[in-house]
Amino acid sequence: MNVLEINDTGLLLSNGTQVLAESPGFAALDGKTLQVGAIARARSRLDPRRTFNRYWYQLETMLPAPVAGARSHADLAYAQLQSLRDAAGGLPLMLAVPGSLTREQLSILLGLVDASGLKAEGLVDTAVAAASQVETDATCLHLDVELHRFVLTVIEGGASLSRVRVEEISKPGLTKVWDALSRVAALAFVQQTRFDPLHTAGTEQTMFDALPAWLNLLGGAPSAVLELASGARTHRASVSRDDLVKSLQEPFEDIAAAIDQHGRPRPATLMLSARAAAVPGLVEHIEHVTGIAALRLDALAPARGARAHSVRIAVPGAGLAYVTRLPGIPRGADSAHEAVGPTHVLIGDYAVALPRNDADPALALERLRPGLPGSLRRIEGRLWLDGSQEAGPLLNGKPVRLPVRVGLGDRIDFSGVVLRLIEVMP
Repeated sequence: MNVLEINDTGLLLSNGTQVLAESPGFAALDGKTLQVGAIARARSRLDPRRTFNRYWYQLETMLPAPVAGARSHADLAYAQLQSLRDAAGGLPLMLAVPGSLTREQLSILLGLVDASGLKAEGLVDTAVAAASQVETDATCLHLDVELHRFVLTVIEGGASLSRVRVEEISKPGLTKVWDALSRVAALAFVQQTRFDPLHTAGTEQTMFDALPAWLNLLGGAPSAVLELASGARTHRASVSRDDLVKSLQEPFEDIAAAIDQHGRPRPATLMLSARAAAVPGLVEHIEHVTGIAALRLDALAPARGARAHSVRIAVPGAGLAYVTRLPGIPRGADSAHEAVGPTHVLIGDYAVALPRNDADPALALERLRPGLPGSLRRIEGRLWLDGSQEAGPLLNGKPVRLPVRVGLGDRIDFSGVVLRLIEVMP
């Protein structure tokens, strides 16, 4: 089942291993047409008065004036959700949402998702989903950055994860990082090339478009040569990461202080989302102040966690319950527990044990339902769906050819007979 992660930085639709669609959290009025996502972001410095990026952050508020038929921030969010309908393909999906949403905002969001035609069948906290895929201590923290704030989620870790509290620890968020890099870079271009990228809206937009790539450069090196095209010329300026970090000292100190406070008792597990880990110098500052080693998550960590526990998150006929508790992997767990994978196959209300290792005999699917073709077997510890027929069933809504490797959370559909691969906790 695919996962749609919602954050005010944007929407990310994936299957846990591959990004299917991504839409930055921007909306803009282009003439009389409302644009959302990357197109809108590319207009944000050209026409800032008709560009919006606070609608996910302030989902419950009205717009100062109607915009192309939209009267509220919720209307803008609805337009962005609708833009992903084709990518979603009409398939059921799970929502991963930040704990920073208020109850009112969460209620509005679920109504918007339902109205947009997206088929949401599960709802999980982003931080808890991401934490479920790594070893954790009893004290567990997850740091994320949104456009307008940094958010710290405190989780009770170990074999069972439970969200304890969510704190907004600094604001604004990514917009402050972008503004800081814009100022540092603009000064470097002026001093080194006499070119001012803030002189016109066009070059300011070009610089704004380049900021994510520049952050990646400075995240991996103490300095970087930044390039900016203007007309037929390309300007180059060297920028130091230290200069950027100095301009972000205040939020860095607030973040480190909050982590030091909530990361007790030690030892503690600290995870940074891919967005937070990409802020140059942030990880190093936190580790220096707190002494806690930070784990940098990749962008699809929440989606993988949601898929791994889909049987607990997407419960048919149970409605959308907000899941903030999931099984975890305690620090120092044995290898059998570290390799998170399916232990049973669920058909209807019945769960049947799967082969535990290569030596166990394959599970013939006709044991589950007479006439059901194929089998499930272990090969080098991995679970495979095998069979003699060339054309296989639907796997997570898509046709596959056998044999095919399957994993935790997968849905196997034989003409309406649905099997789900689940993990039964001891």
